[in-house]
Amino acid sequence: MNLNIISLDSFNKDIKRLFKKYKQITNDLKILKDILVKNPKQGVELGHNCFKIRLANSSIPTGKKSGFRVV
Repeated sequence: MNLNIISLDSFNKDIKRLFKKYKQITNDLKILKDILVKNPKQGVELGHNCFKIRLANSSIPTGKKSGFRVV
């Protein structure tokens, strides 16, 4: 199965904005990529082979509930 991760311009702008507040966000996204390589169907399926996944924010150690949501 081929995995295709697409990063939209709006997503990149949001990451740049969030990086100012959460310095560990780039590391969190690398962890997410590793998770998706191991299990591409992780998270909640939205249809058309698109998934929503929660990502823990390592800048605030409160778990996935207070983390990021990535589609």
